Amino acid sequence: MKHRALEPKEKIGRFRTACKPFSPVSKLLCYRNLETAQHLFKDYPFTREIWDKVTAGMEQNNVLPVYNPDERLIDWWEKRTLQQDKNQTEGMRSLHMLLCWEVWCERNRRIFKGKELSMLLAKFLDEVKLWYACGAKDIARIIIP
Repeated sequence: MKHRALEPKEKIGRFRTACKPFSPVSKLLCYRNLETAQHLFKDYPFTREIWDKVTAGMEQNNVLPVYNPDERLIDWWEKRTLQQDKNQTEGMRSLHMLLCWEVWCERNRRIFKGKELSMLLAKFLDEVKLWYACGAKDIARIIIP
């Protein structure tokens, strides 16, 4: 992952007329901080809340490190995905990749479609089931699909 800022909301608005980046429904976007990958996937309170809810549904033996706001995104990712068991490591990597993808898609839905939060957690869990059905069996070692 690159550690640069994501495409500025102002610049995105020039490319798509349907874009309403400053719309009040764009709650996922944070106007206090630079919208970096680190902020979007790790530090933003909305994303942290989703991570907490996902973590609550995990098997008990998957204890994740305590949140550290000073930790770099790549270090945070590695600490959270590295498990004792190789299959669990692969499952955690899939889980993190999938949740980051869903957060990214939600960000884009809010920017380009102006929609309210669309039950991201429920959509994420549906995707976990789909990934499991398509062969990502290691994900079941982490969270029950």
